[in-house]
Amino acid sequence: MTALCSGHVSICYRKRLLLVENISRGFDLYDLPRSSPSYAFPVPTKKRCIKAGVFAEDSSLVACGSDHGKIYMFSTASPVPLQIMRQASRWTAIQALDVSFTPIKLLKNLPSP
Repeated sequence: MTALCSGHVSICYRKRLLLVENISRGFDLYDLPRSSPSYAFPVPTKKRCIKAGVFAEDSSLVACGSDHGKIYMFSTASPVPLQIMRQASRWTAIQALDVSFTPIKLLKNLPSP
């Protein structure tokens, strides 16, 4: 039996999605209540440190940290990275992420000052 080492976990209650950091491979996305991953998001790693992964854009995207200064963006419908952003040096682990957005739809409905 193979042991799964996991670190950070994020959950989207509305869409019933679970994003789990697999310390050795990257991140796995589970469509609850399934017990096997729907997608595995590969994030290259050399160090065994915990890295954050978070849901973004109404849970249609995930942002995943790395141990080498990059943030990997994936669609929740594909294991192919949409974007890879360099945020720090290659020796810096991205261990914490937070995502916020302002819905354009709401801004359009605001009254003019």
